[in-house]
Amino acid sequence: MKKAQWKKKIVHNMDTVGTYKDSFLPAIETLADILERRDTAIAQWKDEGSLLMIQKYSDRGAVNTAKNPLLTLIQECEKDALTYWSQLGLTPSGLKKTFADDKEKREGQGLGEILKSLTNDTE
Repeated sequence: MKKAQWKKKIVHNMDTVGTYKDSFLPAIETLADILERRDTAIAQWKDEGSLLMIQKYSDRGAVNTAKNPLLTLIQECEKDALTYWSQLGLTPSGLKKTFADDKEKREGQGLGEILKSLTNDTE
């Protein structure tokens, strides 16, 4: 999937769970980049035969077996994406933390401030 498609999907998912804010757009852009890079690596890995291990040759001509670098890239992208998903409230623990943070911010406020903040959140 392309970056623009990922961005649209991320924003939609954040809207669905109630965590979307315009201030999150830089993080959303970064996550979309990571997911596009992961998708590209997965496609290349599949095109090359989905090999888990590859043969590498040392400068002395020895043949060594090593983990496919594309798999390493895919795993790194997935790890990075999970971090962003969590920060954006798109994992169960991330969503719980997001709503807990909102609750803590509102606990010390009077009723008028709470109602004002709710009105501002929906605009």
